[in-house]
Order: sequence, then structure tokens, then C-alpha cells
Amino acid sequence: MLWKFVPSSTPRSEPRRIRRASTITDRHSGKIAAGCRSGATPSKRSVEAIPTRSAPNRRAASFNSALFIAVAASVFAIAIIRYGRTMYDMSKSSNVPPGASTGNAPRRVQSVDRALRLLAALAAAPGGRRLAELAEQTGLAKQTAQSLLRTLEAWQLCAQPERGAPYVLGPRALFWARQWLAGEGHARLAAPIVEAFAEEIGESALLAELRGGALYRLVEVESAQAVAARPKWLPPERIHRMATGRVLLAHLPETARARALNALDYSGGGARAPRSAAALARRLAAARAAGFAEMIGENDPHLAAAAVPVRTPDGAVHAALGVYLPLGRYPKRRRPALRAALRAAAARIEAAWRGPPATA
Repeated sequence: MLWKFVPSSTPRSEPRRIRRASTITDRHSGKIAAGCRSGATPSKRSVEAIPTRSAPNRRAASFNSALFIAVAASVFAIAIIRYGRTMYDMSKSSNVPPGASTGNAPRRVQSVDRALRLLAALAAAPGGRRLAELAEQTGLAKQTAQSLLRTLEAWQLCAQPERGAPYVLGPRALFWARQWLAGEGHARLAAPIVEAFAEEIGESALLAELRGGALYRLVEVESAQAVAARPKWLPPERIHRMATGRVLLAHLPETARARALNALDYSGGGARAPRSAAALARRLAAARAAGFAEMIGENDPHLAAAAVPVRTPDGAVHAALGVYLPLGRYPKRRRPALRAALRAAAARIEAAWRGPPATA
């Protein structure tokens, strides 16, 4: 900004920029200000002390200001473009599967989402699907679908037996699923169903499986009634004295079943308890044919129990669901209803273990 000395005789009609210049001059030189107020002419030395800017400096300052404004505008424009592109990509990749909630959903990675859509399409077609069909089913370009399938194939999550053949799910997908189910997967999925079943019938319920010849408890719910029965856990050599144990023994392969029966302890128990492997084998055959095992007063004359098998998606009997109650609450007229409730709860557990239908 140009600093300029203006005498006090400057009329009031001068432009504001001149009056502003005299104000700056007054602030930088007290002598000059005093001379102006008294009407005297300032000395040459005092006037020369006032700082000034040359024309080249003014041009440089203008250029720097223009450059700063241009850079700031460019940065702002780039930020707007990136934000718009990000929002577009998020909206383009938000292909939410059926039944999924969109409220406050986390941001999804587009490439992962596309790969999972391909796996879902393969899971929905046990016989496999060709590349063109997969691309059409998932809405992807053929080249994109092929690149993703090659990555999935490297992980053994899908497979193509030969060039041009349909793609199918790979062995690692089944291996991971079995690893999860071998842990606590079965129990977590079945727990709410067993709890609802126990509340519905008002009795104690048990879901168990065989592990290494011993009965392993997956889910157990005790009855809330004042008088209730609770399954008594027995050592491996006496698992045949529980209804759930009998169901699991009945559905073992024949060779494994014969070996297990020979290792059991047949001593003890009530008058109705089997006393030999042959006697137990006959009861297991009857339970296998009827689809349920029943024990009435065998271990305790005042208790009863019934159990049904629970199958995995491949059809194998993996667990048994049983109900335990006082004999007085297990009259003949109630038994068909309890068996039906057992079978319905077992079917719900099997459906939970299968998982929801695969959708592309």
C-alpha cells in the first residue's frame, strides 16, 4: 500500500484512501503529524523517512495474491471432486442382500462384496454355473467376474474342473464351515430353539452329541417348575441309560455301534433296564424304526425321558434332543404331543444348521 504525506489543508472532500494515507503517516512520524496540525510545511528529511513501495513490488504483491487464490480454489475443487466420487462409489457398491438392514450400515468394500455375491450364486446352484450365467446373475462384467473367480479359485473357495466347465464351490468353503460348526457353532445356533422348546412344554430339555464315545452337552435348559427332572450325566460306559445317548447309539454305523455296545456297563439300573448288549441292540433297532427313544422308569421309577435325532445338512445324525420330566407328567395321552413337539424343535434346529437359502 502506498504511504503518502498529505498536509492538514487537505479538504474533507478528498477520497477516503488519501485520508487513510495521512492517518498511516501520522502513526509512523509524530513530527510530521504535529507539523500538519500547525499548518507548517514538513522538512525534507521527515518526508524521506516515510516508507514507500515501488511499482515492481506492487506488481509482485498482486501476482502472489492471485497465485494464492488460484491454488486455494484448485484445492477446494479437488476436495469436492473426490468427495463426489467417493459417494458415487459407495452408492454403486451398496447392493444390500435380501433381508439385510440398511440403517447405519458400515461401509462395504466393493471388491469383497462382488466376490461374496459370486459365492452366493454358486452356493445356490449345486450343479455349478458358467461364467456368463454368473456375470448375468450378479450384474458384473464378464472380465470382472472372471478375475474374481480366479482369485477365489486360488483360495479353493470355488473350482472349475476344466476350461469352459461350470464353476462350483470349492472344498475350502466346506472345510471352514465344518471348522466353525465343530467348535461352538452348533450350540450357538440351537440354544434359542432349545430354550423356546423347554418353555413351550414346561419341562427340562437337553441337546447332546457324541464326542470320543462320551455324551457331550451342547445345550441344557432346566424346567422352572417346583418339581422337575434333570438329566444325570453318566460316564461313557453308561450313556445307554440316557434317552439322548440311546438315540445317538442307534444311529451309529453298524460296526461302530457293535463295538460301542460291547464296551458298555449293563449293571445297575431299574428292573426295565437292558442287561446285555443283545437286549440293548433290540431296543436301539426299535428306536431307529420309530424315530425316537423312550425311557420310562428304567433308571428311576419316578422319571421318564424321550429323545429324537437331529441331523446335519448332509443327513447324518449329529445330535439328539431330549426331554426329561417326572413320570406323573408323562401320561399316555400326553406322549404323542410331546413327541410331536420334540420333532418340530429338532426340525427347527436342523434348519438353523443348514442356514438361510443362498441368494445371489
